[in-house]
Amino acid sequence: MIEKERSIYKVNLFILLTIVTSIIYQILPLKLGEGFYQYICFLLPSAIYLFINKKNIIETLNIKPLKLKNIPYLIMLYIFLFPFKGTIIYIYTALFGDKLPNVIVESLASNPSLLENLFLTVLTPIICEEVIMRGIVLDGYRKKSIHIVAIMNGLIFGMLHMNSFQFFHTFFTGVVLTYVVYITGSIFSSMIIHGINNGIAVFSEYFSRSKEVLEPVNEETKTALITSFSGFLIYAGVLLICGFIIYKIIKKLIKINNFEYFRYTISRSDERIFNLPLILTIILFSIVSLLIILSVNLAS
Repeated sequence: MIEKERSIYKVNLFILLTIVTSIIYQILPLKLGEGFYQYICFLLPSAIYLFINKKNIIETLNIKPLKLKNIPYLIMLYIFLFPFKGTIIYIYTALFGDKLPNVIVESLASNPSLLENLFLTVLTPIICEEVIMRGIVLDGYRKKSIHIVAIMNGLIFGMLHMNSFQFFHTFFTGVVLTYVVYITGSIFSSMIIHGINNGIAVFSEYFSRSKEVLEPVNEETKTALITSFSGFLIYAGVLLICGFIIYKIIKKLIKINNFEYFRYTISRSDERIFNLPLILTIILFSIVSLLIILSVNLAS
């Protein structure tokens, strides 16, 4: 039976207010340091949301034990997802240049301490971002079909990063992490993949300390890629193989966790998704992303 409720409206409004809070925090001259940002703008609002709505923290945030058998498959899943994420990043730099990507990735170098980078870039996001995305947002959309939930979680996860470069590959990551949490029933599964992803970025930056983080894609390279049909076929073949292995890994995870896939493909709510809070969030994200691009181009 289709239920009428406002859980999606509530969670979309929560995301809008969270993003507005984040923007205000970064505009105001608050000298609390980068380490406090996500805890104040993400984790604190999450705690308030859970309290106001009288949510069961364990159920809402999917804080459930993760079977140890899952861990090797989660690691393998990330490994074979990496080429797809790399492709998304490459396409972005090919189309829009590397100025914004370099500014964002070079921000890792602003913290010379490896431990500080691990705290800010690994530990903090896997707590604060996962609580919001694979906890509160997933719970708010839970009565929609699994595919709608995954797409919307990816969309909101991408917008949470407030810039066009990170939007595309975090959208992709958010979709995958939603399926993983559904299958395993535990937020710790997405935390593991999220932590590996961010940890690799931190260690790569720390050991390379290369100022030119992403090489620009020049016109000669673009032409070579387009005209090299054999190269394209090889790369497409690699992606197809990775895709097949991902399919097999997901099937294994479904078996390990006794996940009833078809049970979650039917929507049990007819609540509207694209309501006013979500529309305003998309508009706000678009404006901020455009302003960031303009500021980066003017500064260079």
